Amino acid sequence: MHTMTLSKRNLLYVTLGLFMLGCGGGSGNKLSSSEAGGSCVDGELGCPCYHNLTCNPPLKCSAAATCILASDTDTALGTGGSVLSTGGVGGTTTSPGLGGTPGIDGSAGGNTGSGGFPVDAPIGAGGVGPGLGGIAGPGMDGSAGGVPGSGGLLAAGGRPGTGGLPGTGGKPGTGGSVPIDAGAGGSPADAGPDPVLNGACSTVGALSCVGHAQKGMMMCDGTKWVPNGACSGTLLCDTMPGPSQGTCVSPVANCANQQPGYSYCTSTTKVTCGPDLLTVSGETCPFVCATGQCAGECVPSSRDCNGQIPLSCATNGMWLSGTACTGDCNKGTCCSASTPTNCNGTCVDPQTSNANCGGCGAVCSTTGGKSCRAGACQCPAGMTDCNGTCVSLTSSSTNCGVCGNACAGGRTCQSSVCACPSGTLECAGTCINVQTDKANCGACGMSCGTSTCYAGSCGGENLIINGDFSDGSTNWQVTQADLGVTYGMSAGSYCVSLPSYSAAYFGWGSSLMSVAIAASYGYTFSYTVSSTDSLYSFQAKIGHTVTPYTVVYSTSLDDPGVTPTTFTHSFTPTYSDTGAGIAFYIYAYSTGSTVCFSDVSLVRH
Repeated sequence: MHTMTLSKRNLLYVTLGLFMLGCGGGSGNKLSSSEAGGSCVDGELGCPCYHNLTCNPPLKCSAAATCILASDTDTALGTGGSVLSTGGVGGTTTSPGLGGTPGIDGSAGGNTGSGGFPVDAPIGAGGVGPGLGGIAGPGMDGSAGGVPGSGGLLAAGGRPGTGGLPGTGGKPGTGGSVPIDAGAGGSPADAGPDPVLNGACSTVGALSCVGHAQKGMMMCDGTKWVPNGACSGTLLCDTMPGPSQGTCVSPVANCANQQPGYSYCTSTTKVTCGPDLLTVSGETCPFVCATGQCAGECVPSSRDCNGQIPLSCATNGMWLSGTACTGDCNKGTCCSASTPTNCNGTCVDPQTSNANCGGCGAVCSTTGGKSCRAGACQCPAGMTDCNGTCVSLTSSSTNCGVCGNACAGGRTCQSSVCACPSGTLECAGTCINVQTDKANCGACGMSCGTSTCYAGSCGGENLIINGDFSDGSTNWQVTQADLGVTYGMSAGSYCVSLPSYSAAYFGWGSSLMSVAIAASYGYTFSYTVSSTDSLYSFQAKIGHTVTPYTVVYSTSLDDPGVTPTTFTHSFTPTYSDTGAGIAFYIYAYSTGSTVCFSDVSLVRH
């Protein structure tokens, strides 16, 4: 169906009405071209000269049936078309006016020239019906389609001419282009009203309907619309242009027996019945669809908060309020008593949360041992923050009693005071193991000379030649070592440096240098050792220096630390070995380590 505001016939009447109103309507009064604001006197310039009206000299009646100056050149041309259209050819006393040519690229079609009027002719033929309206080109920026030409006016004089047939309306313009200044789409150009029974038509066999959502059908007999039967049962006549126009079609099930524009719901979609109840259009509702309309304020089953009040969305799309939370509300749920605060969508306890310590977003760095306690970033109980690191002032050898107080001379921090470890004495500012130190054997300053110190008493001879490394590395060697291991003398000690996860064997003795171990005798084995880092494995052995490397005595209980420590072991072998030596097996962790030895002794009692 074409939709339009005015019919072609109405347009003709409107056009003529405007023309007549311009000359004072049917009274013949018109504003003279020389009288602004005055009344038109019959026969004056610009006034009509038909229906027995004449022009007063020096005027004459033009072919357009208006009074013009006698000196003016009369022209039979009608009003020209608008931009890019050809003007219509004006009528004469015997020829009708022709319509303007269609507009190009969406310009308005040319208006039809005025029909011919007789000038002093006894019998003039009426203008034949108007030319066809301009056919709208593709709508650029929403230009309108062409306007139909006006029908020819009846000639004056003897026998009236027959009025022209209505012009055909222009086709609708195509919508404006996008995105360059797109205007509104082209509207139908006076396409005419919906067909009505007995109304005029020209296409023989054309089909239509008596109205929207009706059963009655019509057919054009070449001059008017005539009945063409009625649809049976629930079928309705289709008014939409296309192959089924004017035929019977089944209505959409939910639209049957309803009025055009009736709406119903399918889940969350609002469905609206078309003008003939044969089609539907859909609109997705943001929340819910109820009784054919979009409604609600939330998606059913969703949750939210209004301050401390939790909200839940009911099936009708409306919020339901719950009981107010004692703590914060988070995503429609109350935070628990243990985590009462909502921080960016997560319930937390700001008293203990390292990410929200004392408040949302307040981060407590755990570097140095700190944590969030009582809403503040602080060290654990019993620990003190010394330059960003939590330490115990009662046991830290680098912060003993107060930050920065380091213990020296082998002393350790004991109850916040630097003191020598148990089993040692402070001799001249250094902690000494008087049980084994031959310069301080049993007491500070008690020297054993060349003898060894055993259990705090001088006695026995050290079987290991150069056990105190007074001759450097003589008789000492690294027999096996992984790649990267280095070794040698350093500050009176023999040191072995091991990279990450590497091992080495270090010891005294060879096939040319060994000691005899006799069964049933008592022996004391002692050595002083330190390690810069913890070791994965550390073993001390006494055994045969060559194959089969029989072990007389071994221990893996000693754990060297950063501070040089003396380890002492007493044993009584169950068998003799005339070619014995000493070996140490060292295996470092990922950090690597440097292990240093001094004062190695093996005394037989």
